[in-house]
Amino acid sequence: MENVTNDIVIKHSGDVLDTKKKRGEHILTLELQKLPARITHLFFTLSSRITDTLKYYKDPKLEVHDHAEDKPLTETSLTYRMLQGSSVVVCCLYLSEDKIWRVMDIRRPTNGKVGNYHAIERIIDDIFKDVFCCA
Repeated sequence: MENVTNDIVIKHSGDVLDTKKKRGEHILTLELQKLPARITHLFFTLSSRITDTLKYYKDPKLEVHDHAEDKPLTETSLTYRMLQGSSVVVCCLYLSEDKIWRVMDIRRPTNGKVGNYHAIERIIDDIFKDVFCCA
């Protein structure tokens, strides 16, 4: 498993908080055309930093947009059941055989969290093997 952290290719906003609405978000901006050719799958997760549960997140969702085409690719909401663990593998953005980036909804809970990614990595490895390479 490889982590892509080149600031030119992936930018992360950090916490963007609206204290009046008691809401927050993180914005990841990806320049997919600048990814190295060997990168064909990007998995997105939500994971806890402190607690052993995600149940304190109010109405968590992940939205993927194609800003060049000005259209949403997917929006994924997470159910209460999915928030009982400390992390969720939410979706995978992958380069299909026809060279189009597509989104696969996953929403699989796991018990990894910030600083302890092993459980998350195992789930991603299993998904990759089951769905993309060895099915």
